[in-house]
Amino acid sequence: MIKFNRRFVHFVKNSLGLALIITVLFTFQHAYFLTSSGINFITSKSQLRDVKLDCESQKVSPEFIYGISKSEINHIICNHKDSKRDIELLKIQREKILAAMGHFPNSVLIDIGAKNGVVSLAVAKNGNQVVAVEENPANIFALLHAKEKSGIGRNMQIVHSKISERDGKLESAENNEIEEVYLVTLETIMKSLGHQDVILNIDSPGSDCEAITQYLWRKPKPN
Repeated sequence: MIKFNRRFVHFVKNSLGLALIITVLFTFQHAYFLTSSGINFITSKSQLRDVKLDCESQKVSPEFIYGISKSEINHIICNHKDSKRDIELLKIQREKILAAMGHFPNSVLIDIGAKNGVVSLAVAKNGNQVVAVEENPANIFALLHAKEKSGIGRNMQIVHSKISERDGKLESAENNEIEEVYLVTLETIMKSLGHQDVILNIDSPGSDCEAITQYLWRKPKPN
């Protein structure tokens, strides 16, 4: 029978205990960062309730693209019965953002309050990277459907969240039903993109000032 020195046995027990603690801490920390990212990416319509949509083809003339000769941008846009109808204003936003993206082609568009994607879909179809943030589930469904039908792949990420001063969730009562609403800060979205240039399009009444001021307030100041 093999005999071990008592000090050796004590050392092994302590080492195993320390290894177990480190493993538990690592697992907890990993789970914490996964669940506390605050970004509720939606990739499939199966995650949402079905919405009746009316879809049509959209054509965007290349003269809106800053100094770049490109072919016409063709994509699908989808509306539901409660879609925002101020289309002319959204088209003006689209023209301005496409011009800015043409001037800074390697930047990422963060479209806060993306609605049904009048801006986001055209920019993504043009080959630019887009993060579309929208809180209305019907708009999210329309965005996903139009993205799929337009053949837009990884150029566009869709976030089903309300822009806020904090990350997390809150409960919302609508149509006599309690629904969870995800909250996300502009800071969290920016961190997820790493060190990339960003163009912001904020069309989220009641949250636009909150979104930008909270980010600027927390942003590290130069010495």
